[in-house]
Amino acid sequence: MTSEHHQIVDKINILFEYRKIHWLLAESQIRDQSDFLERLINLQVAIYKLDWQLENHWNIELPDLKPFWLNIYSRLSEVGLRKINNEPGLKRSCVIKPGN
Repeated sequence: MTSEHHQIVDKINILFEYRKIHWLLAESQIRDQSDFLERLINLQVAIYKLDWQLENHWNIELPDLKPFWLNIYSRLSEVGLRKINNEPGLKRSCVIKPGN
C-alpha cells in the first residue's frame, strides 16, 4: 500500500474513533467484526477517492465519475448494502442484508 493510502486509512480510523464505530460494532450482532471493519474502511476509502476527485477537478464530465461510483456500490455491497431500483418513488435506496 502507498503512503497516501495509509494516510487515508489513518484519517478514517480517527473518524471511526470519533463516531464510536468500534463500540457500535461491539454492541452489534455482526459475527466477524474485524472483517466487517475492514470492509467498512474500504468503503470509506472509496468515498474519500470520489471526494478527492470532485474537490480537485471542477470541470468534470459525469462519465468520468462512473468508476468511482461503481467502486462505492461494490464496497456498499461488501458491507451488506445493495441498491434497489424497483422501489416506487425512490431513485436509490439501500437495504441491510441479515447476517453481516
